[in-house]
Amino acid sequence: MTQKRNVNGVDVDKLFSTIELIKKTPEIAKFKFRATNKWIDGTHNRATIKDFYGAGKEDTSRKPMMFELDEPPSVLPFIIIVW
Repeated sequence: MTQKRNVNGVDVDKLFSTIELIKKTPEIAKFKFRATNKWIDGTHNRATIKDFYGAGKEDTSRKPMMFELDEPPSVLPFIIIVW
């Protein structure tokens, strides 16, 4: 019986078998990640990440993740100067 090797939550045997598969079929390593962004106000934006293309197919299995993005008021003078 072979014991599963797990390092920091990563299945090491699966990792190395995936690397070998990618060496044989490099096109499965092509990924396209997508994000949408909505301007809220000022420098406040909301980004949403959901589906992606990877391992030769679309992946829509995950729930959307949303990120609130903004700059602190103290950075505003620097944004205006650069802009």
